[in-house]
Amino acid sequence: MKRLTILSIALMSFLQYNYAQLMVDGKEVKMDDIKYIEIEFFNTIGSNEVKVFIDYGQDISFLDRKTRLVSDRNGKSKVFNSKVGGLNWFYQQGWKILDVYNPKTGGNTSSNELIYILEKIE
Repeated sequence: MKRLTILSIALMSFLQYNYAQLMVDGKEVKMDDIKYIEIEFFNTIGSNEVKVFIDYGQDISFLDRKTRLVSDRNGKSKVFNSKVGGLNWFYQQGWKILDVYNPKTGGNTSSNELIYILEKIE
């Protein structure tokens, strides 16, 4: 019984540490007060790599796009093979799609420039 309790506590700690960790510009985003985020995928010029801009309510300078890039702990941008790969990663981190829209066409989602609103899974 004691062994099972210790194992359960260790497993819960591991899952909590690995679940819902979101890094932006190499800094962990404190998820306690965040329920919704907005993400936008983009390709780097001359590459098939897909990166993600994120808005979780942070202070965003007009010229400082780096404060919006999803990254690893070292500040290196997280790279995906496709938008679907990125959406799957966000799902694994504890997020689900709430809405999708295109701000440039009045909400029409037929264009490539889509904004995804994600909600934290409780």
